[in-house]
Amino acid sequence: MTTKSRCDCLNDCGDDCDRIKSGAVEPCDYFKETAAAREAREATVRASNAAVRTLTARGYTYTDGAEQWRPPLGKPPVWTLRDTQAVRDVVAERRRQVEVEGNLPEDDDLYIDGDLIRAAICYARSAGGFNAGNVPGQWPWMLEWWKPTTPRRDLVKAGALILAEIERLDRAEHKESEA
Repeated sequence: MTTKSRCDCLNDCGDDCDRIKSGAVEPCDYFKETAAAREAREATVRASNAAVRTLTARGYTYTDGAEQWRPPLGKPPVWTLRDTQAVRDVVAERRRQVEVEGNLPEDDDLYIDGDLIRAAICYARSAGGFNAGNVPGQWPWMLEWWKPTTPRRDLVKAGALILAEIERLDRAEHKESEA
């Protein structure tokens, strides 16, 4: 059994590309990694272009300064037309955080170092099977406040914490505009 020699490119496969494509030599790890990275970038561009075509075909317009897509005039975004259980659960969890846990908006305003987002990330990662029940190193608060349950419930908690951070940012922006 004969094995193919590897390219001798020293991380510059330009000279060996034709030999690699013809199958005369085996590509080096660098060649494989750069090819995989290039394919990933191309796939990302294709997916982005497909999303742009879909949104444009549905009448959405891109607002460059705001970096967001706007629905056609007179038509609310599709998701606002659906009051799903998931949306109700996230809003109910946010309400529970305020009313039961006592996490008032003025308390959330003190979290200026990304604590709310870090907590949301920890719960989202827990829902994805990370942390294996351990308290994540990024958890911003006391260890006994870490209470993962089921993947869905952890995502609801993460969503409510993200909502709390958005509300905090909105209040901070409002205070700045008043000053």
